[in-house]
Amino acid sequence: MANILLTMENVSKTYPGVKALSNVSFSLNKGEVHALVGENGAGKSTLIKILAGVIRPDEGAIITLEGEQVVFSHPVESVRKGIAVTYQDLGLFPNLSVAENIAISREVEAGNFKVHWSHMRERAQEALDRLGVDLDIDVPLGRLSVGNQQLVAIARALVCNAKLLILDEPTSSLSSDEVNALFKIVRSLRNEGLTIMFVSHKLDEVFTISDRITILRDGEHIGTFPTTELDEPKLISLMVGREVRFDRFPAGAVGEPILEVQGLSKEGNFKEVSFTLHKGEILGITGLVGAGRTELAHALFGDNPPDSGRILLNGTEIKPGSTHEAMELGIAYIPESRQTHGLFLGKTVTDNVAVTVLHELVSRFKIVNKHKRK
Repeated sequence: MANILLTMENVSKTYPGVKALSNVSFSLNKGEVHALVGENGAGKSTLIKILAGVIRPDEGAIITLEGEQVVFSHPVESVRKGIAVTYQDLGLFPNLSVAENIAISREVEAGNFKVHWSHMRERAQEALDRLGVDLDIDVPLGRLSVGNQQLVAIARALVCNAKLLILDEPTSSLSSDEVNALFKIVRSLRNEGLTIMFVSHKLDEVFTISDRITILRDGEHIGTFPTTELDEPKLISLMVGREVRFDRFPAGAVGEPILEVQGLSKEGNFKEVSFTLHKGEILGITGLVGAGRTELAHALFGDNPPDSGRILLNGTEIKPGSTHEAMELGIAYIPESRQTHGLFLGKTVTDNVAVTVLHELVSRFKIVNKHKRK
């Protein structure tokens, strides 16, 4: 018990018609990297929000931190108890300096009516030194790479004297070198006694960095295992609830060309990109962060017009000048950041699904036909 930092017992969360979490119980040890895995909708994000004080669990949940039962009704209460979360979108301020992003929250949390800039810069530098990171604390955050911004987010957690650091999909936008640098820091913090919850869909990274793994499925706790007791096929089977076969299927017959890209270029984004996508085919586009993958997708969807080259759809050259034009041509796009660019989080599922055809649902009096929309 002396080695346990945090215990969760019977943690549930119910939304209208949905049981997001159901009696989840497990513990986190001091000085461990604890991976939390599960399919989309398994309850990982809900659990993180409960620990971060963003939402309250259902009645009956017991959360104990260092032997003391805690109830978080606000994120500030969670931070004061030593729980810090770095989300996938980081939640930083690109127009503020590195020092301001790291330490100003501590100044505000302390209730200071006047920011002590020299103290703030000292705290920021101390946090970066602890991570072994050499960054100019006066440079605007927006000038840094995504990998370095991730490190700034971790430094902010250290300034807040975190006992538990929750990393939510921390490597989703990092290059392989940046991932290695992050993992080196994570191991160093673990060796100092910090507890780290590592939330990721990248199972190879889970096996590389974690000491134990907790699996959620459909809001339920399936089990917690030492990482050495699992392999990837077994972990996947526990996540999905069935035996998974890894068969390589032969490629199907190639149909006629649907999309042809010829010498597409956009200064600063991509250069001389050419490929052909056939009917019934799945074409993968890969590359490191900054290689131009997202910018290419935006160009095809009319959001980043290319400087040169041709796009042919069903043999006809197209030049979508807007996303609306691309959609009219039958091109759909699911963005990398679904929460900020792909969904209206404050709207219903019906609203989100119907928004792309809203013009078909509006009468001549500009009134939405709710029956047709549903």
